[in-house]
Amino acid sequence: AFEQGVAKAVPYFNKARGCRRLELREVFEIPGLYHLMVEWETLDDHMLVFRNSEDFQKWRECVAHCFSTPPVVIHSAQVISGF
Repeated sequence: AFEQGVAKAVPYFNKARGCRRLELREVFEIPGLYHLMVEWETLDDHMLVFRNSEDFQKWRECVAHCFSTPPVVIHSAQVISGF
């Protein structure tokens, strides 16, 4: 259900200001655990623009029923790339 919800929400991210890419990965060692990586041009594009948009509410409607606890959100920056 989560995979289907994320797939349904891809268009909301595609049109979001500053959203560069979205990737969903399933964790092998822990069935049912996923890592959703969304790359934004700036932190503000995520925190101020997207999170305050109608599309954010639509995104949450697609997946909120899949969460037993609030999701953990972390922000990071690439410091090394091998490829």
